Amino acid sequence: MATRKKIPSRPADKGLRVISRRPSFWRAGRQFGAEPTDVPLSELTEEQEEQIRAEGQPGGQLVVQDIDITPAEDTAETT
Repeated sequence: MATRKKIPSRPADKGLRVISRRPSFWRAGRQFGAEPTDVPLSELTEEQEEQIRAEGQPGGQLVVQDIDITPAEDTAETT
């Protein structure tokens, strides 16, 4: 699985909680399902965020909620 690079200048402590109204739905290169998926804004480009939010509008296939995220601490040991 490819590791996504963080997008500079995007907040790491803000994100989107996304749920699909279908069993599976793709938007912005990501697959969403019935279980909530939390996506930090730092992992999305502005264009991807806009695509997800647009699909969260009335009549769209996603439910999109803004959330606060606690960034994961760097667990790499220093020697």
